Amino acid sequence: MVHLYGHPVEIDTIIKIAKKHNLKIIEDCAQSHGAKYEGRYVGTFGDMACFSFYQTKNLTCGEGGMVVTNNEELYKSCSSIGDNSLIDGNLQGYDYDRLGFNYHMTEIQAAVGIEQLKKLKKMNKQRADNANKYKKILRDTELMFQEDNKNINHVYYALTALLPEKLKNKRDWFVDAVRAEGVEINKIYPKPLHEAKLFSSFCKKSQFPNASNITARLFNFYTNPGITDNYIKLTCEAVKKVLNYLNGKK
Repeated sequence: MVHLYGHPVEIDTIIKIAKKHNLKIIEDCAQSHGAKYEGRYVGTFGDMACFSFYQTKNLTCGEGGMVVTNNEELYKSCSSIGDNSLIDGNLQGYDYDRLGFNYHMTEIQAAVGIEQLKKLKKMNKQRADNANKYKKILRDTELMFQEDNKNINHVYYALTALLPEKLKNKRDWFVDAVRAEGVEINKIYPKPLHEAKLFSSFCKKSQFPNASNITARLFNFYTNPGITDNYIKLTCEAVKKVLNYLNGKK
């Protein structure tokens, strides 16, 4: 289950489905460091969880990642696969029991990550504050923002917004027009996963209409802790200007 854009999914529902069908749960927390569901951190619900420390993430050390689990067997498998498949990390015997890879993160990166972790709560609060500033300025527009449920703590990897249905074929033009005003918004995922070439033999483009509809209207605002109130203001002014143009207003 993927906690996208810093927003935890409805975990209870997914756990019920997994138990009913005897499925394992892998949490993708790459965009949700520090997010909570009913007071509990994401990454602690599934059989295992994956985190990314890429440069754009809520917690970064430039590159790298982390897998967490409370299952000893899964831990040993992940450790072996990421460490050249050495049995129990045994460098002396150089003995292997599977195909492995070199997925080492450097100690310098880890040291940076540890210091970032100390600042994570503060940085996540700044992200949430920035997101709320965008929403306040744009509350009178036609944009639709995701509502935060009381049982979750959203850490705003990004603030996502939906264009109105009537503009669903204008998303790419809209993003480019706003950028032309000298500020940045983004369309992180230009198409839904089922429309990717990799899955063309498994899925039809018409198979998931809701995903296709949402993706065609979706864009996001940057919430990074370092952005200023003035940048947020200028971005919102550019968004309003382009929306007014699309709606035929001067």
